[in-house]
Amino acid sequence: MTPGLEAGGAVVGAELRATVLPERVLRVLLLEDCADDAELIVAVLRPDAEVRYDVTRVQDESAFRRALLRRWDVVLADYRLPAFSAPAALRVLSEISLTMPCVVVSELGAALEPDVQQPRS
Repeated sequence: MTPGLEAGGAVVGAELRATVLPERVLRVLLLEDCADDAELIVAVLRPDAEVRYDVTRVQDESAFRRALLRRWDVVLADYRLPAFSAPAALRVLSEISLTMPCVVVSELGAALEPDVQQPRS
């Protein structure tokens, strides 16, 4: 047994130092035209002790393309927008060779159903 440790991991006669892991920030690009749906999606992303979400919402293709100049961890995309769509967003990601995950969200009744897609290289 390691000196200073009892069975069960209690420290005896030594200072206990906790290792605090840095908070991870997940950068989320949200492609959503409806403010209410965006709020609902963001509400599902509950921060915990290890992850905080930095969400930026865009509503159309030109804003989406401009946003892609920044670094993102994931794209959450509404399936159908007035002048853009999740499949079109996947084509844009593929066109500019970005391989980040894209979660397609489609409203089906009162529930939101995710469909995880990976852009093709």
